[in-house]
Amino acid sequence: NGAERYVSFSLSNGENISTRIKVPAGIETGKKLRVRDHGRTAPDGRKGDLYLNVKVMPHPDFVRKDNDIEIETKTSFSLLCLGGTLDVNTPQGTKQIKIRPGMQNGIKVRMKGLGFPVMGTQDRGDLYAILSVKVPTSEEITDENREIFEKLQKAGF
Repeated sequence: NGAERYVSFSLSNGENISTRIKVPAGIETGKKLRVRDHGRTAPDGRKGDLYLNVKVMPHPDFVRKDNDIEIETKTSFSLLCLGGTLDVNTPQGTKQIKIRPGMQNGIKVRMKGLGFPVMGTQDRGDLYAILSVKVPTSEEITDENREIFEKLQKAGF
């Protein structure tokens, strides 16, 4: 969808600029936005164009790779072994993915069309959930859990 931002700053000649700009969906760091008639005033009184350098701020959970998004998704060892479903946080809300039995730690599961919009098109990138085993802390392991883990350890897991 993009966004609208209010910008206000002073040019080197002392002119103050304040305006709302439309930021297109899918824009990336390093791109330039042209804002017509909001630059310096020329000697003949005409306004020039303003060019803004775009910097997209990082998100605490999502990592942008072109139009794709990666997110580390914690899961249990037992879910990777036995399979099932896993909730994944996406920019569009929580979605579920199917975990096949035997999936490995670190594998990327593709969620088609849940990435960033491809600028100037109707297409979207993909989201990749990177599966990461959550190892329980010593405080989280009960006596019952410990017995189960000891049995798994003896069996070579």
